[in-house]
Amino acid sequence: MTSNHIRLRGKPYEELTFTDDFMFCKVMQSNPKLCERVLSLATGREVRLASIENQKSIEITADARGVRLDVYAVGEEGNIFDVEMQTTDRPDLARRARYYQGMIDLNALTRGGDYRELKDSLVVFICPFDEFGYGLHRYTFAKRCTEDESLALGDGTGILFLCAGGDADDVSPELAAFLRYIVGETPIDELSCDLDRAVRDARQHEEWRDEYMSLLLRDLEKFEEGRKEGLEQGLEQGLEQGREQERAQIIGDLLRGGLAVEEIARLTGLPIEDISELATADTGDK
Repeated sequence: MTSNHIRLRGKPYEELTFTDDFMFCKVMQSNPKLCERVLSLATGREVRLASIENQKSIEITADARGVRLDVYAVGEEGNIFDVEMQTTDRPDLARRARYYQGMIDLNALTRGGDYRELKDSLVVFICPFDEFGYGLHRYTFAKRCTEDESLALGDGTGILFLCAGGDADDVSPELAAFLRYIVGETPIDELSCDLDRAVRDARQHEEWRDEYMSLLLRDLEKFEEGRKEGLEQGLEQGLEQGREQERAQIIGDLLRGGLAVEEIARLTGLPIEDISELATADTGDK
């Protein structure tokens, strides 16, 4: 679930939660011990990390599709974890996990390196829904022989889906409490409370707030570029109306974030009258 930058959820910075991409990445990277605890809980084994990056970009060739991974963590033994907060239920998650894993391997293996140098890797999707519909909270996938399932391929890769939408009694109370926190319930266990405290602390971080606002502005700029391209291509009126609604929402986010109408006009080049009208359209039905 990853776009070309941290995905924004159309809400003021002070209302971001742990499941919003921007907040998820900041909390996990700036709190390595919390990240270790989440991974240990997810995998069922102790995890110790050597490094954490958020929004790690992997671009192998200029003409190939790159990826931007939410949280890229390297364990003390060199094993790699990619942790993705996936709040949108999409039909391509399994193949996306496959592509992420391939890109991780390409990035990790130096030119001319031996395949034996490849480290174990695990792609983790944290989802508020039940991705596969079997009622489980944890789905772990590793390659096995179809003819004899007792034979594991042993290629060092795995894919794990944590699904808060499950209803089976299949995980520990701690993991169940974490997944309930993911879907917005009040934190009740130690880890969820610590994560919630980290989120509240992050909301007071002025530098991160400014970064978030800058990303909102970049979204608005990209919208304007796309709008101009669309008009040149003669898009239908219905699509144009949808774009106007999206622009109104972004401008509303900027206003709620504390930017003045005049400042938005200066940064975007839009007339003040248009911004005022769009802001009114964004808030009129709420």
